[in-house]
Amino acid sequence: MICFDRKFFYGLLFFGVFTVLAISEEKKTFRDYFLNEELIVSNFPEKIAEPGIIFKKKLGEKPLRVVYYHQNNFDKDIYVSLLVSNKGKKTSKLKYVKSSIEASFDEVYVGYRATKDYFADLLNGQEQTLFLKSGHSESLVLSRLKPGQICGGIVRLDKEKYSELDLKMQVLDAEYPSLMDVDKVHNYTFAFFPTSYKTIDIQYDFKGIKEITIGGYPFFEDTLNKIILKGNYGVLYKVGIFLNNESNEYKNLSLVFSPSSGIIKGVMILNKGILETEFFQGQYHNNLEEFYKEIIAPGEQKKIEFYIMPQAGSFYPINIVLNNNKEIKYNY
Repeated sequence: MICFDRKFFYGLLFFGVFTVLAISEEKKTFRDYFLNEELIVSNFPEKIAEPGIIFKKKLGEKPLRVVYYHQNNFDKDIYVSLLVSNKGKKTSKLKYVKSSIEASFDEVYVGYRATKDYFADLLNGQEQTLFLKSGHSESLVLSRLKPGQICGGIVRLDKEKYSELDLKMQVLDAEYPSLMDVDKVHNYTFAFFPTSYKTIDIQYDFKGIKEITIGGYPFFEDTLNKIILKGNYGVLYKVGIFLNNESNEYKNLSLVFSPSSGIIKGVMILNKGILETEFFQGQYHNNLEEFYKEIIAPGEQKKIEFYIMPQAGSFYPINIVLNNNKEIKYNY
């Protein structure tokens, strides 16, 4: 059963008048967040085995989105921290959106919930502002993980122009976090991409079945660390379906979520609302879920748009199946 997220509908009250979705204070839509945005995916390796730096990054003039997903592979508790520091001489303003999920043993839940909450925050304009003094640091994420637990989240950062901010994600021993100089302990690997957005547009004339692959080839590739992002996790897909019913019959359009690789719980945005699929527990060909249907009149043309992001902890690619599974005769 598809569930609509109530938080979004409350957000509609604010969305038309909300004017500070970015530092420039221009009005932005949900899509505008992703059009000019860099992406860091922190999941290499997924299992953290010792303290150290996961990544360091100087914030550029473009907004940056960080998608992280890590499991504690120690035999003791650890902290995973995302720290922003002001290296400039003046107080700097930072706008950010944060969806940070508490540590859990459920691998699918962490990625699914982080994506769902992040979508809701963007749609509702839940952007926060941080004023950071020169030489000061602030922890945007601080997650404590027991052995075997997973932490995950999505954080979007949009700094003030010409400010000098550094970002660092690190792993600390929970018992002695202040006694470790993690910069000298170990360095992990992360994937960086100058874009985080992919558009798919297709035409559908109600003749047979069409499939749209989400998270499939071509994969995003980090040229610096030579990481291929199989599944394109963290990339936002905007899918446009152009419908054209040239017949004299009503057509029944059905959009079906079809997992192809393993466990998954999908989240997407369609018709300005958040939808989520059921939890698919494995690789079964009969695992399908219709998440949208509509009757298209004779001669009608229409466009449907939806957004979906492959989330950590689930298995991608998946297929969205377009099907004209029933025809309704038109009576003249």
